[in-house]
Amino acid sequence: AILSTVPFDTAPRPRIWALSISRLRDLFLDIAGEYVERADLRIVARGFEDAVREIEAAGAGRPDVVIAGGSNGAYLKTRVAVPVVMITPTGFDVMHALARARRDGAKVALVTHGNTPDEIRRFVAAFGLDVTFASHQSAQDAESVVLDLRDRGIDVVVGPGLVTDLAANAARGSLPTWSTRTRRCIAWAMRTASKHGSRASAWAACMASRSARCSSANPCSRT
Repeated sequence: AILSTVPFDTAPRPRIWALSISRLRDLFLDIAGEYVERADLRIVARGFEDAVREIEAAGAGRPDVVIAGGSNGAYLKTRVAVPVVMITPTGFDVMHALARARRDGAKVALVTHGNTPDEIRRFVAAFGLDVTFASHQSAQDAESVVLDLRDRGIDVVVGPGLVTDLAANAARGSLPTWSTRTRRCIAWAMRTASKHGSRASAWAACMASRSARCSSANPCSRT
């Protein structure tokens, strides 16, 4: 399923695909109309392997840049030959979500993609919050983590879109952590798309070479 903000004016606009299989997709849909005049922003309900195939199948119509979050974004960054802008929550986003979660349930867990930032741990310790920390690296990890938290009696799970969807399916309360960052990432994606030719060529060459230095040489690393 692909929804697009292509306007009647046919002047070239950057092609940006927002890829998500979680509730993040709903946020993209809510704000897509703001970019009708500036970009061809498409909300694509694909993730991981399916997203890679969708991009490859697009041929000449593939996006100039894609936006994704969490483990989906990390997966795509190493597998597609277009720039990937990742939606990464700020410390404020996480702290705000944790404060809300404490009002909704007695037992709260924070699930992050990768290690929990030290600033979040310091915040939790400073305010004496009872928060269980967990992390995941892939979609499979996320499901196992959420089921474990359910079995441990956690009431509310705070985390990226995929994690909060899984928590809702497991009959847990859930709060996402990415809401204030999304518009900023779309703006960055538009700037990235304006430089698409040189950046994408460098990234494609890096992917083709399979060099051990690819991760550090990734021209899309500024997210």
